[in-house]
Amino acid sequence: MDNFIMSILRPVSLTSVLQIFLTALIVSSQNSAFYLFYQKPAYPRDCKEVLDSCHYQRLSGVYAIKPDGYHKPFEVYCDTTGDSGGWTVILRRHDGSVTFQRNWLEYKLGFGFLSQELWIGTEKLSYLTNQNTYELRIDLTYSDGRSAYLTYKFFRITDDFSNYKLTSLGLYAGSDDITDCPTNMQYGTCICQSSCGCLQDCLPCSQEEACFCPSGFYLKGAECVPREECGCIVDGNTIGEGVWYVAPGCTRRYICINGNLICDNNYRCGANAVCERRNNVLGCYCNPGYIGDGVMCVTTCPVNTEYGVCTCQTHCRDPNNCLPCAQSETCYCTDGYFLENGNCVRPEQCGCHVDGIVIPEGQTYTSPGCSKMCTCTNGQLNCNNNYQCSSNAVCETRNNVLQCYCNPGYVGDGVTCVSICQANGVFGTCFCETTCANPQFCGSCTQGQPCYCPSGFYLQGSNCVRPEGCGCFTDGMIIPEGETYTSPGCSKMCTCTNGQLDCNNNYQCSPNAVCETRNNVLQCYCNPGYVGDGVTCVSICQANRVFGTCFCETTCANPQFCGSCTQGQPCYCPSGFYLQGSNCVRPEGCGCFTDGMIIPEGQTYTSPGCSNMCTCTNGQLDCNNNYQCSPDAVCETRSGVRQCYCNPGFTGDGVTCSPVCQTNRVLGTCPCETTCENPQVCGSCSQSQPCYCPSGYFIQGQDCVQQEDCGCYIDGIIVPNSETYVNTDCTQQCTCNNNQLDCDTTYQCSPNAACIEDTGVRRCVCNDGYSGDGLTCAAAFTDCYDAYQAGHRTDGIYTIRPTGWPGSPFEVFCNMTFGDGGWTVFQRRIDGVTDFYRTWTEYKQGFGTQNQGNDFWLGNEQLHYLTDQKDYILRIDFVHSSDTPYYEEYRTFKIGDESTKYRLSYGSYKDGNTGYYNLYYNNGQQFSTRDQDNDGCNDHNFAERQKGGWWYTNYWCTNCFGSYCYVFEYGSSGCNTGGTNTNLNGDYNGGNGENIFYGTNGPNDCNHKFAEMKIRPINT
Repeated sequence: MDNFIMSILRPVSLTSVLQIFLTALIVSSQNSAFYLFYQKPAYPRDCKEVLDSCHYQRLSGVYAIKPDGYHKPFEVYCDTTGDSGGWTVILRRHDGSVTFQRNWLEYKLGFGFLSQELWIGTEKLSYLTNQNTYELRIDLTYSDGRSAYLTYKFFRITDDFSNYKLTSLGLYAGSDDITDCPTNMQYGTCICQSSCGCLQDCLPCSQEEACFCPSGFYLKGAECVPREECGCIVDGNTIGEGVWYVAPGCTRRYICINGNLICDNNYRCGANAVCERRNNVLGCYCNPGYIGDGVMCVTTCPVNTEYGVCTCQTHCRDPNNCLPCAQSETCYCTDGYFLENGNCVRPEQCGCHVDGIVIPEGQTYTSPGCSKMCTCTNGQLNCNNNYQCSSNAVCETRNNVLQCYCNPGYVGDGVTCVSICQANGVFGTCFCETTCANPQFCGSCTQGQPCYCPSGFYLQGSNCVRPEGCGCFTDGMIIPEGETYTSPGCSKMCTCTNGQLDCNNNYQCSPNAVCETRNNVLQCYCNPGYVGDGVTCVSICQANRVFGTCFCETTCANPQFCGSCTQGQPCYCPSGFYLQGSNCVRPEGCGCFTDGMIIPEGQTYTSPGCSNMCTCTNGQLDCNNNYQCSPDAVCETRSGVRQCYCNPGFTGDGVTCSPVCQTNRVLGTCPCETTCENPQVCGSCSQSQPCYCPSGYFIQGQDCVQQEDCGCYIDGIIVPNSETYVNTDCTQQCTCNNNQLDCDTTYQCSPNAACIEDTGVRRCVCNDGYSGDGLTCAAAFTDCYDAYQAGHRTDGIYTIRPTGWPGSPFEVFCNMTFGDGGWTVFQRRIDGVTDFYRTWTEYKQGFGTQNQGNDFWLGNEQLHYLTDQKDYILRIDFVHSSDTPYYEEYRTFKIGDESTKYRLSYGSYKDGNTGYYNLYYNNGQQFSTRDQDNDGCNDHNFAERQKGGWWYTNYWCTNCFGSYCYVFEYGSSGCNTGGTNTNLNGDYNGGNGENIFYGTNGPNDCNHKFAEMKIRPINT
């Protein structure tokens, strides 16, 4: 089936006509729809009233309507031409451009385009069909061209609370091939049928063969409904299913649910509301300046609510059902919130239900008997089924909270209870307590304590201890458990362990200690100047020093005189020792005296002028009077040490110095030396120093080298080994191998080449317009077609030099097998690896790898010279992800030079299978990159939006149709809706899972996996 259209007509009967005043009529060039703007706040209720209001115009199109009770006007498509006109189109399907696989909210609000495929929306449809009685028409067109239609006399949709149920269709009529009865009806012989107006009786049918209500369904108007949809009767009035009825005076209200009447006797109008009938509905309505449901009217809606049309409201007490609202226009909870005690809260704030009670969010509930404890978190009970009272606790209710509570004398959470008494103490009434000080007598209790030491325990300070915890008795004293006792005179030391004394009878003070009491502790203490435990005492002084008062000290510097003591030292050098620095040494440790200086023990001293060298050994100088510097050395002080040092170029201990020779030179008298320039003659020596080049080595500059390192001589110059030399007129080329020249006398430049010297190297170079190695130069190809004409038939890399190209020949990829061959490829997208989001310079020079399987861009500068030399056809090939190939061809393709910003131009569209020439808007455009915006649109840079350089147009900057303006920028989800800049260099993935984009409109714009651009001369 190709087309499917549902429309509803004007009301079946009209009692009045609403007059509309028109002030403007605007025609859209896109869909020939007419938009009406009304001067007054009164709008037609449906397309029939539009037709009646605009009797002088019978044009189908988009109009604004406002059904009774709906909170604001909205646009619909009106068909005013067929079958008396006034049809309101509610659904259209004809080309598959809009997906109908939608969620509940999307079907509620509506979707699609009014002049194309659409669904008006169940919420709008409910208000539209409940303001009067409507006829439904369904038009069908089959793929073979046949058409059919159905019409139903009555059509109504319930509200959101009833899930937009289709409640009425009535009798149908239509073309001959439509034979089905309306919903809930069956076709056959009808004798009688039940009706909602008379539930107990079966009323005779009007005709024998017809669609009628079968058993279990009741006639309501012209449709068959279940019993619960017949509604309810109150005060003589029939209330429709899911409809509120308010009693006169607004003293109570009713709602019909599943055929049962539910009464709200607490319904009363608020202080800022009146009881009156509006739009034929009696109820409480807020006064001007207030909003609400009439029971509660406020100046603004409370938090988490919004004012508008309320069809149903979710409640914490019944979160799975949406209960009808009291008023259609009121403050109601925003989506995602639930009504709880007059407030709108999130689901997790509703609390939890257990054992018939509500547990508020975040609070805890304990079951009777304290068998489990549950916490309400995010509306869910999280229970601990292992909850159990401690043996020192009871399960009872305190301050309206049932849980485990610790017994007196215990603290905790009831599951774990800890005694408040210290270790070994018990909670209760104390009659008497025994103490460690008097263990045989139970005396008075500790004042102010709820805990006491029970029988078998003794009070020691503030603790209750067993007998052994009281300590030990000795010499009339109590030694606390774990502490130590020393006997008078420090003859022994005992430790109290488990109430028993463990004594060390060998305890004895060091000779450098005394037995005395300090801080109430009797034991051995080290004398001043010593440290230790009193049994062992170690001196605190350095080696050879003694602790005490210093009267004078002798020094190594003045061993004959006892002078002042070292300041701040408790230790000093005693008689027979000498102070040297901070140390006390014996006389021989002072060193040796000579020339008024002290030579430390073991060190060496050299006299001024280096006439002798002496070493201090055991306080005595041992001198070498034959010490004398070499003629190649000097006597001087370096780093504080005076001695003989060899001159530069010599090595040794200063007394003996030997020359240091360069690489390959040897020490000795030079007889003669050979050179690389004259290797056959051993001539005069090159240096005066005692190192020379020995036999087998040759002087080359300042170096001494082996013969194979000398190289070759020709034309007065040296050619290094393994290097090549070309003579001055490029008639001979020689290579130096093992110091021998190997020359090619046939070497000669091509007639189309010149002999030049470049960076010190002489060679043959092909003239402009030719390419080759200089010996052979052939005319250079100007493009791939030239190579094709020369007989090349293989796809691959070729070297070309377009006419006027100022640089060296460059490589291009030539497609020699496609079509007539000779295509020069300048762009390819195939693997998505190469980044096309590049700078101006990169697009100018080109990037990527030119081969069959990679992405690349040849370069704008090369492209300019290529297209400037001839007239070319541009061919663009691209392949859709469905493997469908597309192509387009354009005549006289050219790219301007850099001064024109590489402007694109072409003569005309030649051929293609896309159905549209997508470069239409790009003709005459300048090239743009992310760092150079030439698209003429001041609002943004298309090269940034689409992540690639291209000849972007500013057409889409100012010529936009709704949401089509900026689709398919990087990261967007729009692509196939059309209206973006044609671009084959944009982001390969489009940021939304799609591949290469190309086109301005049509199903082949997006999701291409391959693209290639190539040129070939025209008329070839």
